[in-house]
Amino acid sequence: MNKLNVCVDFELTLDAGWWEEVRGGDGSVQRLVHPPATTLFDQLIAYLSKVPDKEPHYFLRLQEEVAAAFAVCVRWGTYFAVLADRTKPPCAEMGIEDASRIDDGEMARINIEASAALAQWIDMKRGDFNRYRALVYAARHHLPLTPSTCDPT
Repeated sequence: MNKLNVCVDFELTLDAGWWEEVRGGDGSVQRLVHPPATTLFDQLIAYLSKVPDKEPHYFLRLQEEVAAAFAVCVRWGTYFAVLADRTKPPCAEMGIEDASRIDDGEMARINIEASAALAQWIDMKRGDFNRYRALVYAARHHLPLTPSTCDPT
């Protein structure tokens, strides 16, 4: 089994599942990626929930909510985190102009994961605003939106 991990920062590495090589119908070797047991989104929420809320009466601004939602629901909370991981080697077809860098199945997976994560994120806001506010604060201060610079080992 080939584990997939994504290093967010020096404190957080996400379990992104595992991959295996399989033979396609045409005999070509393909990599099949399996999702983690716990979704990336749920791993992030567990991590962010442990971050102390340093500003319990923190006033939320819309741009902070949007940035936090993007970081949690798309950038780090979906398979996109694996594709955007600069510590992974580039695909073998990188120099071929006609080659797609992301296939339809990968895009569908990102869309499904992001939609599910966003629905959960909105439910958190509706159900427990104080917890939501603490998560937004934690995400804005603990999840980078730029590429990670940590050691992948």
